[in-house]
Amino acid sequence: MPTVSQLMTHHADRVTSSATIAEAASLMMGARLSSVIVIDGEKVLGIVTERDILRA
Repeated sequence: MPTVSQLMTHHADRVTSSATIAEAASLMMGARLSSVIVIDGEKVLGIVTERDILRA
């Protein structure tokens, strides 16, 4: 069975925690993504999903 490392996306799109919801949505739409990683510097804070944006 493959490992997570073998299946993961190695160069994932991301936004900073100071990005607006509109900026995150624009990135997601342009790259046809259902979620985007949220970072602060090099630290991963979490993810934002299509559902999160629709609830905002």
